[in-house]
Amino acid sequence: MIQKTKWLIFGVGSPETRFLGTRFNVGAAVVDLLADRGGGQLVERGPIQSEIVSFGNTMARLAKPNVIPEMAEDAIALLKKHCPYEDGCVALIYGDPDYLPGQVKIKRKGGASGHKIICEFNQVFGTSSVVRVRVGMGRVKNDNYYELPVDVVDEHAAAVARGIQNASMILQALIADGYSAAIDVAGKANKNRGLKSPSSHLSQQNTRV
Repeated sequence: MIQKTKWLIFGVGSPETRFLGTRFNVGAAVVDLLADRGGGQLVERGPIQSEIVSFGNTMARLAKPNVIPEMAEDAIALLKKHCPYEDGCVALIYGDPDYLPGQVKIKRKGGASGHKIICEFNQVFGTSSVVRVRVGMGRVKNDNYYELPVDVVDEHAAAVARGIQNASMILQALIADGYSAAIDVAGKANKNRGLKSPSSHLSQQNTRV
């Protein structure tokens, strides 16, 4: 039986190269960074990659999809059925083009805005207690935005990389000290958005931002 943890942290992403450097893989990049910070290494477990880490005295299971988006429901179903966690302690991480590059938002509840994976996540986990951590990607200034690839614009890449780092720190605070502490960290992180150069470590993640 898989060990129960307090938190279940899921980063939206895909192992496919076509999603490298896109908003779709930002959640997975945050999970990779959290695993590294926690001294863990994600292990393949069927449709997911996951690992248990501790921050403070609190254990959390980190997870990201190990399948293409069209099969992501398998990953989400596995999380719900076989990865026990405490009630109200689920976090979902993803990139969002509606926020400024590198800006990080954290809140409970929320809709899916047409995002297939988030729609499926909502159906399985509900929305009332899920904590959402969104990293701003910025928008391409083009009327045909949704017909273009969702790559991070070069001028935004450093800020988005910093946002990924900030999201990992916000989640560390969430795991170790709770939601209010994470809100405080998010406020401080957004004041310094994009002012520092990204860590070289980020280039090793499964996104190139």
